[in-house]
Amino acid sequence: MATRPAYHRLESAARNNAQWCDVVCRFHGAHTEFGADAWTSATRTPPLYPDAVTFVSDVNVAVFAMVDCARRMSALMCPPVTRARDSFVRIGDHRNS
Repeated sequence: MATRPAYHRLESAARNNAQWCDVVCRFHGAHTEFGADAWTSATRTPPLYPDAVTFVSDVNVAVFAMVDCARRMSALMCPPVTRARDSFVRIGDHRNS
């Protein structure tokens, strides 16, 4: 595991990436939101942009289920989250469960 200063830089870089995605996606009309551990879009994002970006290492994967629910309820009837940028490679890692 990285040292605390290096880890802080990694978290900052992940959050910065989420902020960039937010700017671009909002410009294209996406409805986005920052949560405690991830940035998500309730509507389809532009091509090559993720639907969600994690920015903390202990992300709650339930955030993606909430995005799926919001999309099903939206008038656009977007498909479920298909493009998530897992900044810390934690989603699907069951060793911590």
